[in-house]
Amino acid sequence: DLGTTTVVMALMDLETGRTVTVSSFENPQKFGGSDVMHRISYDRDFRGKLQRVIVQTINHEIREMGRRLGFKRQEIYEIVVVGNSTMRDMLFKNDVQPIGQRPYRSTTEVDVLEGRRQTTAVTEKARALGLMTNPKALIYGLPLASGHVGADVAADLLAIDVEAREECFMLIDVGTNTEVVLAWGRNAPIAAVNTT
Repeated sequence: DLGTTTVVMALMDLETGRTVTVSSFENPQKFGGSDVMHRISYDRDFRGKLQRVIVQTINHEIREMGRRLGFKRQEIYEIVVVGNSTMRDMLFKNDVQPIGQRPYRSTTEVDVLEGRRQTTAVTEKARALGLMTNPKALIYGLPLASGHVGADVAADLLAIDVEAREECFMLIDVGTNTEVVLAWGRNAPIAAVNTT
């Protein structure tokens, strides 16, 4: 979970589905600003620097997990990334400038709206992003909800099994960018709002 302020990494055993360990640390991109709008501006002036620093920190954490638990980084075959639109797209080396300007949409969202792709989800080889895992590992970025409502909210909805819920509910993802999701029962509209 690539948060603006905090990054949380969970190591999962793909055979058992068990969580092996969880670690969290402060997002090292804070020198580019404490919120996504400042980071978007920073990335405009220093393209790629914020991506490189988060990749270096994730790689360091992977090495530390391996040292503590006795596994090799090559044993990591998949990484799933969630986070707000800016954090996710920055990791995947996408241009984040459109997220900071009206109508505040990710390049993947624009591509979906214009028919160039089917989903806002992204997939890339770990090596292309600079992540030190198995050379054939794939990195999956969950789909964005819209604009500043990112893949972290998509993960939240998946975690509560939203499709099986028949009652009205409210989901609140509290963070640097807080999102609120309201749903009016089974197959009813869902509204998601970023309160930043």
